[in-house]
Amino acid sequence: MVKVSGIRCEVSGIENIPKNKAMIFAANHQGAADILIVLACLPTNFRFAIKKELFNIPIFGWYLRRAGYFPIDRKLILSAYRTVENIIEYIKGGDNVLIFPEGTRTKTGELGKFKRGSLLAALKSGAPIVPLAISGSFNLMPTGSFIINPHPVKFSIGKPIEITSEADYDSKVEEVRSAIERML
Repeated sequence: MVKVSGIRCEVSGIENIPKNKAMIFAANHQGAADILIVLACLPTNFRFAIKKELFNIPIFGWYLRRAGYFPIDRKLILSAYRTVENIIEYIKGGDNVLIFPEGTRTKTGELGKFKRGSLLAALKSGAPIVPLAISGSFNLMPTGSFIINPHPVKFSIGKPIEITSEADYDSKVEEVRSAIERML
């Protein structure tokens, strides 16, 4: 879909992806096409949590269910805890997981604040976090539109970051955010 829509992606940092280890990919979220861009540019399989409303979109929702992605109800705190547990189970099973730590798409094109518990699964599972930066996707699909406006996109993969203790959690989350910000 990315190629057919005319989106040109420049990918860098593939060498930063750890081999033979389950990981958490943490990406910024500029626009609706980000999921398609990550699916097209990231050379490994992964699962991701996605807002439950997207499972209702014809064909796309069917694909999400068939691919094994899991819904999250952003309005329910209990759903967030279940999502952390799901991520830990997937990591233990050897699967990679993609998350958008901002929790939603940016309204300005700027990198937003990360949700407090967004990388908790990394701490609890011991999985490394691989920062991903998507630049240029903000105006690809304006909010509320399904029309893609072709535009070059830069997709950067950063070096893995590990959260080894609760005491380091906040500083490591900021390190991941800073890595993404530098790559933008």
